Amino acid sequence: MKSTLSESSDEEWEKWGKKDPYFGVLTNESFRKENLDAAALSEFFRQGESDINELIDIFKSRFGVDLSPKRSIDFGCGVGRVLIPLARISEETIGVDVSVSMLNEAHRNCQKKNISNVRLLKLSDYRENSSLSVDFIHSMIVFQHIPTTRGIVLFNTLLTNLRPGGLGAIHFLYSKSEYSNNNGIQKEVSIFRKTKRKVKRILRLIKFRSEIDPFMEMNCYNLNQIIHILQNDNIKEFYTKLTDHGGCWGVLLAFQKEASPNQA
Repeated sequence: MKSTLSESSDEEWEKWGKKDPYFGVLTNESFRKENLDAAALSEFFRQGESDINELIDIFKSRFGVDLSPKRSIDFGCGVGRVLIPLARISEETIGVDVSVSMLNEAHRNCQKKNISNVRLLKLSDYRENSSLSVDFIHSMIVFQHIPTTRGIVLFNTLLTNLRPGGLGAIHFLYSKSEYSNNNGIQKEVSIFRKTKRKVKRILRLIKFRSEIDPFMEMNCYNLNQIIHILQNDNIKEFYTKLTDHGGCWGVLLAFQKEASPNQA
C-alpha cells in the first residue's frame, strides 16, 4: 500500500527507470526505448552538453565567475544527461536520484564515456550524507516531479550544502498555460473533483497497467516561497530564464551564494 504521495512519486519514477528511462528524462518520442538509435542517443547527450555550456556562459556574463567547481551535485541526475558534461568541468560530481534503475543506467553511461569522477547516490543515501559541502548545485526539470512540500525540504537541503561563494542553477515549474485566464494561478479544485480524478486514475492503472506509461507528476511551485528561501540564505541576486515545456511554464534560477562578512 502507498502510504504517502511522496512514496507514490518515488515508485512511479522507478517504473520510468525500468520501462523507458530516456523518455522519462526528456519526453520526446525520439527518446522512447524503441526509437533510441545511435543518432537519438547522441542528440540526447548533446542537449545535456548544451545546457552546461549555456550555464557556463550565464555565470561568466552575469556573475563574472567561471563554472569550474571542485565538487558539484546534479540533483535528479537520471541517466546522466547533464551529469556527464558537468563531471567534465568538475573535480568531483555527485549524481543523486530516487530511482535505482536510473542510477544504474547513469553508471553504465559514465563507463561508456570514460567518466570516473562521479559518485552516484540514491536520494535516501544523499540525505544521510546531507552535510556534504559543494561548490555547485544543479537541478533541471526535476522538482516539478516532486510534491511541493517535499521539494521545498530538498531545496533547502541543497542550499545548506552550498558553500559561501558557491553557484546554483535550479529549475522550477511555476504555472501552466491552461491557467492563463486566471493570471497564471491554478483555481482551487473541489474535494469532489480531486476524488473523482484519483478514482479515474486508479481504474485506469488497474485496466491498463501493462500498456500505459507510469504516472508523471507536474507540480507548480510558489515563486514567492522560492525567492524568500534564496534571500534568507544570503543570495542577493539571481538570473532567470523562463521555459515552456508543452504548456508547463517554468523558470531556471541561476545564482551565487554570498560569503558572510567573516568569510569574505
